[in-house]
Amino acid sequence: MQLKLKAPTKINLVLRVLGRRSNGYHDLLMLNEKLNLCDEIEIEVRGQKSEVGHQVVVTCDDPNVPCDETNLCYKAAKAILNETSADLNTINIHITKRIPVAAGLGGGSSDAAATLKGLNELLELSLSRASLASLGVKLGADVPFFLCDGPAVCEGIGGKIATLDKLPNMWILLINPGFPVSTKWVYEEFDKMASLQLTQASRNVNGLPRFFKGLEEVAKVVHNDLEMVTASKYPEIKRIEKMLMDSGAVASWMSGSGPTVVGMFNCEKTRDDAFEKLNRPEWRVIKTANC
Repeated sequence: MQLKLKAPTKINLVLRVLGRRSNGYHDLLMLNEKLNLCDEIEIEVRGQKSEVGHQVVVTCDDPNVPCDETNLCYKAAKAILNETSADLNTINIHITKRIPVAAGLGGGSSDAAATLKGLNELLELSLSRASLASLGVKLGADVPFFLCDGPAVCEGIGGKIATLDKLPNMWILLINPGFPVSTKWVYEEFDKMASLQLTQASRNVNGLPRFFKGLEEVAKVVHNDLEMVTASKYPEIKRIEKMLMDSGAVASWMSGSGPTVVGMFNCEKTRDDAFEKLNRPEWRVIKTANC
């Protein structure tokens, strides 16, 4: 049995850190949108259960992606296997990687969500979206979002999700400077920086609109608390943001823990002109749009 799925990337239009729990997890407020830049996940389930039990084999065309037990697709498959008594020997998962790695775009979480959905279908488990989300949130805060359709406001550690109607059309330019950033490091540094006090604005969950008439309204709410941390170590992020704004972007900011910078444009031509101007061999510059 085989199945092929697309795993879209996402950008955080809003990412506010509301607090830190005693277990180390952070309460967040996020407004997330999916883009049509996608990884591809191929899943094959075959064979009968053997004496060695279920085997999960992950492969990827990108050598920077670990394919061992630390891979989120591997963890997602193991989580699903705990929900079934099906007789099977091997689950093969192949990742065709198009989303930059360790870039603040949720690629690993999206791949894990696709794995959960794919195995739920292949193994005919009929697990509800809520059940899959309860498995997914243990893998990563972004996984439940990728199990939902469309944009969403996500709260807590990612498990509380309110889906939204379609956001205005966004023509997006992603610029990845070419170096990875550890999400764990960013949050650790955020916690250390005494100057980063949680403001009233950060805590004002109800102040985030659920409907936007146009990109100008979206641009007004764009914010990322984590940008202060990552951009302080990597000033290139701010330089890229300025270059995008000078090239006609309505808004420009860092997504997630970084380092990828987002440029949001109100028409395809302006975005494409910016791509021609800013495309450099030392960067990975990607033209995309919201789904």
